[in-house]
Amino acid sequence: MIQAGIAVGFDDALGAGLSYEEAYKMGCNAITLKSIPEELTPVFKKRLVKGKQLG
Repeated sequence: MIQAGIAVGFDDALGAGLSYEEAYKMGCNAITLKSIPEELTPVFKKRLVKGKQLG
């Protein structure tokens, strides 16, 4: 249920040309609209690789 909610919002945002981080936020908005508790929201993690930030 959570995965389906975030996946739809995430995929739609990527298809619209948004960044991974923006797509994550859109996916979180999608699951918020479904009244899923905040503690079940997936976490977006970033890391630096050779001086570049990866999302």
